[in-house]
Amino acid sequence: MQEILSKISIATRIKDLRHHAGLSQAEVAQRLNISRSNYSQIELGNQFPTFEVLYRLASFYSKSYEWFLHGSDDIVKDEFFFANEHPGFIKPDAASAASGIQLILCRKREHYIRMATDGNPKEFEVLPDIMWKRPGLIRAFEVEGDSMRNALFSGDIVIARFISSPAEIEDRHVYVLVTGSELLIERVLVSNKTSGVVICISDADPLARRILLFDDIKEIWRAEGKYSEELSYAVEDVNKYISHFETTVEKLRLEIEKIRTCIGENGGGLVK
Repeated sequence: MQEILSKISIATRIKDLRHHAGLSQAEVAQRLNISRSNYSQIELGNQFPTFEVLYRLASFYSKSYEWFLHGSDDIVKDEFFFANEHPGFIKPDAASAASGIQLILCRKREHYIRMATDGNPKEFEVLPDIMWKRPGLIRAFEVEGDSMRNALFSGDIVIARFISSPAEIEDRHVYVLVTGSELLIERVLVSNKTSGVVICISDADPLARRILLFDDIKEIWRAEGKYSEELSYAVEDVNKYISHFETTVEKLRLEIEKIRTCIGENGGGLVK
């Protein structure tokens, strides 16, 4: 009974918000990137909205996640916005990297996050001059932890290019995402421009997914290359390929011997 009441309560709040905004079910469903029939079932109280849908609703109507779950006496706002219409990106000053590629070490991350949030320039270490012919504003970030192995290892330096719009984010690529509280180096599983949501994963645990709203992201940097002192996994992979190749060659040699034997037994002579 409690489950039914919870579904109905959430459904009522969602339905009231839609009516207040003067939108149809189809329009809201399109914004949420779900089917109209699916959205209709949510409004009828027949099913709970998923976490991702609830998160998009909260962003769309400028409401808190908890409000949809527990309710509130707050009056629904007359004005609301959709997350990806007003991204609050702060573009770093291109002149700040004129003397070289700025390097953000792990111990400087908190410092950098504050800079990205308040927009005040700060001093950071600079990498030695290197040949980097790709265009754009480039910055370097030290990797912390092993959440991205085997692509990246703790202590690696990721060379990344500044991205000015979430529309440029490509699925399955590695990005440095700076929010108001975190600096993440993860792979983007899906960047949904319609709902204004980025879903990220770590290579070490693809099932652990993180959802970010476009509005929460201050800076986006696309990984273009890296410095690394870790080669053990690459060497292990090469050794595996060599071992596999040697095994294949040995199997092929045995098959040839069998063919020779069969031909000889049938009086056809040996293959030379």
